[in-house]
Amino acid sequence: MRKGGLFSTGLLIAFVFLLTSCDEGTKNTDGTSTEHQENQTLAQTEQEDKEQETEAESANTETPVKETSDKTEKTEQETTVTESTSDTTNKQSMLKDMYVEKIEEARAEVANLEPTDSSTYALKKTENDRWKIWDNLLNETYRVLEEQLPPEEMERLREKQREWLTYRDNSALEASEKFKGGTQEQLEYVSVLANLTEERCIELVEGYMS
Repeated sequence: MRKGGLFSTGLLIAFVFLLTSCDEGTKNTDGTSTEHQENQTLAQTEQEDKEQETEAESANTETPVKETSDKTEKTEQETTVTESTSDTTNKQSMLKDMYVEKIEEARAEVANLEPTDSSTYALKKTENDRWKIWDNLLNETYRVLEEQLPPEEMERLREKQREWLTYRDNSALEASEKFKGGTQEQLEYVSVLANLTEERCIELVEGYMS
């Protein structure tokens, strides 16, 4: 009977020891699992931080490149505008030089005009030819300005030109009336037309071709 009790006590102690061992194993297993999860979470967090840092560095790298590209594009645009302005200025300067030369050519042509005789008719024809030379040059100059000037400036010039035509005709008429009824009346009229038209050619070239 005593041996049976000892045996039962031994079994009980063994069972308790076994339970204790299992419990500790479970604890160790749980601890290891928790520690493993924490390590994984930490590693994942570090990886995400590195990725964010890489993205930030990439963004910082791309921004200066974009800014440099924008600055380069702006510089190219400014250069194009400057070159365009320079080309326009050069063309205008060349155009003015060309018409200054045309004025000199017209003066030379007028200087070669000679009346065939001393009659009033011959003198009138010479003055009329002189006027035509300057009138043709004036019309040519005006047409060129219509193509070259900005619309608003051209509109102002049209108004001034209409006023000038009235002034020219009135001035010629007023001058000729001093010889009203005489042989010099028509001669004076055409002579004033030629003089004023020459002056107007010079005004347009000097004042609007710059």
